Amino acid sequence: MEDALDRIEEGTYGVSEKSGEPIPEERLKAEPTARLLVEEQAEVEEARRA
Repeated sequence: MEDALDRIEEGTYGVSEKSGEPIPEERLKAEPTARLLVEEQAEVEEARRA
């Protein structure tokens, strides 16, 4: 949660750390600490399983 607060202060909250695209409001409501788009998070998780 602290990281999300830091990103708010930096002005980067709600922006994907991977693509720089805006993270949809619905995702942020469901997961306020999200750092990636849903698709990007799925890719990361898939790579971890491989």
